[in-house]
This record gives sequence, structure tokens and C-alpha cells, in this order.
Amino acid sequence: MTLRTTRTGIFAALLLLTSVTASADVGWMLSQAESRVSFVSVKQGTTGEVHHFTETEGAVSDQGTVSLSIDTASVETWIDVRNERMIDYLFQSAVFPTATLSMKIDMDALSEMEIGETRQLTVTGSLSLVGQSGDIEAELLVSRLGEAKVLVATLQPIVVQADAFDLIAGIETLRELAELSAISAAVPVSAVLVFVKN
Repeated sequence: MTLRTTRTGIFAALLLLTSVTASADVGWMLSQAESRVSFVSVKQGTTGEVHHFTETEGAVSDQGTVSLSIDTASVETWIDVRNERMIDYLFQSAVFPTATLSMKIDMDALSEMEIGETRQLTVTGSLSLVGQSGDIEAELLVSRLGEAKVLVATLQPIVVQADAFDLIAGIETLRELAELSAISAAVPVSAVLVFVKN
């Protein structure tokens, strides 16, 4: 996994999904009920906990542009006070309400897939989070579930380095509030995304 971070305008990348879904060439829409974006936090060096987001939107254009938008205030850690702390101090959701991921896939290859067929793809995408933008490389598994239904899942977790997105201060605040000795700055992220024909 490679990650190259560049400064961007605070809201420029966050507008990507809106521009894609508003256009006429959107061919596939994310099924939120069947999709999940999860991440793992490791505290004290030995204890791992799985969290996820409950509100996501996404689309794939007819040209193969994949856009995923995550409401960071929808983080679910199963502990209310921890949810609130992540929203306030880590994701800063009041200022940066959305994280976005965009990438490009080969729609010709997808259209050639038979129902039930699965393929592996390596793609490079752009992740925007708390006003920072970086490139990521992901190994994906794409499955044609039906004529109008496709599953896209990470074949292996994408490891997001907190320092690349200026998240270290937020993690340190969480650590202090929870009275922990350490919280890992390397965060594995996984996704299972189901898209249906628009």
C-alpha cells in the first residue's frame, strides 16, 4: 500500500460525490443496507477493536469513476462516549463532515463478467479525510452477483497512516481522555460495497 499525501482545499475533494451523482452518467448506486466500511483501532499495543460507519453513499459512473462518501459522524464503536470523542477530536466532523474515496475501474471488463464470476483488481485511488488528500493502492475483489448487482470488497485491508492525514493530535487526545498508554497510528480499513444498476 502506497500513500502520498498532498495538501488540498478543505472542501474540494468532499464535493466529488455530489458532482458525480448529480450527473447523468451515473450507472450504479451504492446499496447502503448491504455495504459496510470498517476500521480497526489497536490500544495498549495488544487490544484490537472493530468499528464501522453507518452512513455511506456511493456511485459508479458509466465511465468507471467510483466515488464513496462517508458521514464521519456516523461512526459506530458501540460505546457512546467513544463515538462522541471520535466525532469531535479525531474526525472533527463539525468542520469535515465527510470523508471521500474515489478511484477508476475498467467498466468494459466489468460488462464482460458473467453472473457469478469474480475477478481481482489492483487500483489506485484518492482518499480525502479531515482536509487532507492522499493516494492509496487497493487490492479489490469484484463479483458479479446479478445482471444489475455487483460486489466490490477489499481483498486485504488498506492501512491508513494517521500522520499522513494530520490525525496524530486527535489520536493523542483520545489516548489521554481514555487514560491509555498507546493507540496505534496505523489503522487497517476494510470495505464491502454492493452497487446496483441505476
